[in-house]
Amino acid sequence: MRNLFIFFIVLLFITSGYSANELRISCPTGSTVSATISDKSGKVWDPSANVFETAGTSGHTITTYAISLSQIGTAIGSNGNFRGDVDSDLPEGIYTCAYYVGTTQVFSKQLEWSGSGEKETTDIVQGAMTAQGYTTTLATNIGTTNTTAAGVNGFAAIKTDTATTLLDTHTNGVVVAAGSKTGYALTSEYDSAKTAITPTTVIDGTVTWDDMGEILTAFLTGKVTIVDNGANSTISFYKRDGTSIKYSIISLDSNGTRSATGTVN
Repeated sequence: MRNLFIFFIVLLFITSGYSANELRISCPTGSTVSATISDKSGKVWDPSANVFETAGTSGHTITTYAISLSQIGTAIGSNGNFRGDVDSDLPEGIYTCAYYVGTTQVFSKQLEWSGSGEKETTDIVQGAMTAQGYTTTLATNIGTTNTTAAGVNGFAAIKTDTATTLLDTHTNGVVVAAGSKTGYALTSEYDSAKTAITPTTVIDGTVTWDDMGEILTAFLTGKVTIVDNGANSTISFYKRDGTSIKYSIISLDSNGTRSATGTVN
């Protein structure tokens, strides 16, 4: 049996549309080949009783469930093509076909059965489309002679919808639906009401942003002098050159109490 596995080659034919010979495999010439069919719950089809049952019911063995495959021609090397028919009483469904050489399982594959034959690829796709709510046939939606489909669910309709979306979001700019939001607009024109702040922009009286920068620099890093005037003192903050006073204040006492805002030069 080990030699059987060494030389065994499985050739799965996937061509759809057979009215018979749904069970197909390639095995060594002269082998005794059979297949069983199981449903999703694991029950096995009994072809003599036309029912699914739990494997081993009433002492049944693989002999009870086996569907014989006959050799038809040769395949690769010393292998032969084996074919068998699915029982016409098998209900519609998706099943697992297990293939045996003698009583040893050598391969398995899925079978989609229509109730009268193996489902073709177009039947499987149509079933999926119907489940998604498509009411027209696969040929109507995809087209029988080209890839341009007809109908509200076809490629032509999708192309039109895509073109409209591109116009609304790219070519023509973003289009706001009527009645949703109003009063919004984008413009490339200069808006004088939104003029950017500049160094000469006045922020307090006659003090500009440029002045404020110099005042902060003088306060933090510049030279400072205090002149005793008797009744008060004058505190002066210099620019970084150390010779030009940027601003000065009048102090009323030794604590630096100010009498006014001060003078900015």
